[in-house]
Amino acid sequence: MLATNLRYSGDDIFTLVNSCAENSNLNLLHFSDCDRPFDELWLDKVKQISAEIPLLKSDISMLKDFGSQLGKTDTEGQLKHLELYEVSFSKQLASARDAITKKSKLYKTMGFFAGSAIALMMI
Repeated sequence: MLATNLRYSGDDIFTLVNSCAENSNLNLLHFSDCDRPFDELWLDKVKQISAEIPLLKSDISMLKDFGSQLGKTDTEGQLKHLELYEVSFSKQLASARDAITKKSKLYKTMGFFAGSAIALMMI
């Protein structure tokens, strides 16, 4: 959505990100004050998000890197930047889904064995 808005509207980065945040119900990414450079405000938002939502260090690092370059190049450069991070975020999401699948199987197995051990101790 950000790439589409960037390509066709040509607005400043604050307006683009706020528009995408509103349309996606991502209120944590809404910028109310625009008095500082975007990359500084982005880093503050990432810190705020990571305090509220448990994220991996690699996720936080990717988010910081993603926002640090937005609004610094021409339109084509920003579109390439968005494409690059779209692929990176997709890989990270697939990795997280695989980890959830593996860990859920592990937790089910551990629960079964813990329950069996408790039942044996009670007998």
